[in-house]
Amino acid sequence: MTNYSIGGHNANVGYGSVGKEGVVLDLSALNEIIVFEEEGVVSVGPGATWEAVYTELEKHRLTVAGGRVSDVGVGGLILGGGMSHFTTRWGSVADNLINVELVTADSKIVIASAGENDDLFRALKGGGANFVYNGNDAAKILDATVRVQEAM
Repeated sequence: MTNYSIGGHNANVGYGSVGKEGVVLDLSALNEIIVFEEEGVVSVGPGATWEAVYTELEKHRLTVAGGRVSDVGVGGLILGGGMSHFTTRWGSVADNLINVELVTADSKIVIASAGENDDLFRALKGGGANFVYNGNDAAKILDATVRVQEAM
């Protein structure tokens, strides 16, 4: 198996929440960027880089709360929450997400937003490769985290 990475913050094996036996999908061909000026919204494919987004938005004299590293992919940064140059003003990159069109594990194409599949939408906004836990389990999660760190 060949190990390589396109974009992202860290191309080292094991640093993409994947491990040695995992699979990373290259979404770089899903890079469409559509600007809806009147609505003040931009539709961006998950494989687009922030450099491509900024380049397109500059043509319209617009900007977005997006990534601070130009070659990072849009999808990955949003899944990780995303720090922007505008985070102190507009929140994280994921906070500015309106909706997501995605394919579920059972091959259904769905929209996730605050009003539709809201649990999935909430998990996508910064959930990354992590599971979404119930807040009532915080003490158990912290205890498990400490035990993992102590075992290292």
